[in-house]
Amino acid sequence: MRTYQYQVLRYLPNRVNGEFINIGVVVFDNTGQILKGRFLSKWTRIGMIFPSADIKYLSKTLRFVQFEVDQKSEKIISELSFKTYDAIDEITKLIIPEDDSALFFSEIKRGLDISVDTIISNLYEKFVEHHENEQVC
Repeated sequence: MRTYQYQVLRYLPNRVNGEFINIGVVVFDNTGQILKGRFLSKWTRIGMIFPSADIKYLSKTLRFVQFEVDQKSEKIISELSFKTYDAIDEITKLIIPEDDSALFFSEIKRGLDISVDTIISNLYEKFVEHHENEQVC
């Protein structure tokens, strides 16, 4: 079993009312220095919940976030002997800084699993895809 840390990427268009939707998950195994991310690719539910959402912008931004996670993952592997990270937020703050934007990462959560690939699929299903097939009335 491996310990891992994860954060959920959330879209919160209006900080006053506090309504958000989970749109991705990033998992980090600090022992093996493995970073993986998986993000939403279907936008129907977001458009139904937040009709004024700029879907084009969100889509482009999430492609950028996925690219950055992939780049950071490769960099971690190449810098393994020089730089190690203890917490996932050391990495995610480089991708999306903590500010007042509509996208933000949740607090750090921890767990145990056999592999990062298994857990990223499970967490993505649990936090992002879980409601995807439900009808919005």
